[in-house]
Amino acid sequence: MSLPRFISVITVKVDRHRIIVTADGSHTLQSLQFSETYHSTFGAINESMHVFVRAGLHMALERFPGGMNILEVGFGTGLNALLTLLDPEIRGCRISYTAVEAFPLDEALWQGLNYPGLLKDENAAKYYESLHRCGWDEDHEAAPGFLIRKVKLRVQDFHAAENHFNLVYHDAFSPAVQPEMWTAELFTHLSAMICPGGILVSYSSKGAVRRAMQEAGFRMEKIPGPTGKREMLRGIKC
Repeated sequence: MSLPRFISVITVKVDRHRIIVTADGSHTLQSLQFSETYHSTFGAINESMHVFVRAGLHMALERFPGGMNILEVGFGTGLNALLTLLDPEIRGCRISYTAVEAFPLDEALWQGLNYPGLLKDENAAKYYESLHRCGWDEDHEAAPGFLIRKVKLRVQDFHAAENHFNLVYHDAFSPAVQPEMWTAELFTHLSAMICPGGILVSYSSKGAVRRAMQEAGFRMEKIPGPTGKREMLRGIKC
């Protein structure tokens, strides 16, 4: 994959990854195995804020104002969890955050990412460290009212109670390199764990993905995407 000319590459390679400086100054990782980045090269923080926090979290808070259970498909760099934890809209809410990740990052990689220094919150570095250092497969209170449980597992093998989650961040690699993460079967598996009226958000806008989500029982919306992407998908569990 060729990168846009405004992107800088930091030649730090660990465990088949390298660090990329995206257009908003924030880092992402490029997987050398898949030749794909974890976040948009048009801005990692910008993309996560737009797709998952504004289009997902904020809408879910309107529907479930007392608190919610969130599932992230792919913990990755921890950026989505960090932005959720720091978002002022969740103050006073109870958040239970489950992140399913089959291949956790090496510490040398997440330590090299610059998110805490770019976010205007004095606790960003402390919380970022806490999110990454907490143990796997156990509950951890990363901040008051914010409980996280990281599960080291393929999402296909992960199970939770029926109707448990209010919001799902679907942040897998693209359908081109991980087609198994975008099928009707996978979305049906997720749908069983989402409560009626719950939300699933994804950066993808592909017609095949939209149809797969519809088949799994979601009412689909195409909404404006982040910088560099015209549209994204949001599904509401029927």
